[in-house]
Amino acid sequence: MARRKRRKQPTSPAAVPDGQSELSAEERAARREEQKREWAEQKRAEDRASRRSFTPLLAAGGVIITLAIVIPVVLLVAGGGGDSGTPTPTPKPDARLGGQAPQATFVMSADDDGQNINPRFTPNNFVAKAGQVFQIDVTNDGSVFHNVTIDGGDGDFGTNDDWVSNPLSFGAGEKAKVLAKFDKPGTYNFECNLHAGIQVGTITVIPSASSTPLSSAPPSAQPVP
Repeated sequence: MARRKRRKQPTSPAAVPDGQSELSAEERAARREEQKREWAEQKRAEDRASRRSFTPLLAAGGVIITLAIVIPVVLLVAGGGGDSGTPTPTPKPDARLGGQAPQATFVMSADDDGQNINPRFTPNNFVAKAGQVFQIDVTNDGSVFHNVTIDGGDGDFGTNDDWVSNPLSFGAGEKAKVLAKFDKPGTYNFECNLHAGIQVGTITVIPSASSTPLSSAPPSAQPVP
């Protein structure tokens, strides 16, 4: 299915990073494909580490099973132990958050009706205040991988100002979170890059002095591919 070119969002006033405005549509598309490959590679690394951590030792008889249970316990008591696999690197805190803790937390579901069928976020509209850090806790209630990417204000995805979920992509039954902060009021878009243009939502940023409580608006209708 052909992907429609995303237009700039005039209501998102954040500055465009240096040199970003010069990227062509083809270059932006290439960056998004590279980002998807990075997400897939990270997931494969996590899966490999998990398999190495829980795969039993290969040998015959019940003796080796006993050793597989006893040896880790002995090493744990003795304070020893080897590398059970490549650790998943912990992402560094985003400097744009200024070290602030979230002042509002929203809960969202990433769902679908099967492989690439009706992928959606529920709810998919949130209201946040300018200058305040917020967090979206998202659970994958579907059957395929999803992620969350918030446009940082340049009107496009796959660019340097994006806010992305941790982990970058997450499978069925897994959870993730994304932290973000916008200093200027406006409407900011988010999407699942794996279902770009279909699995989408918006964040409305209001002035910090507003008495309107932070909230999630009713979900809007999601198109079915």
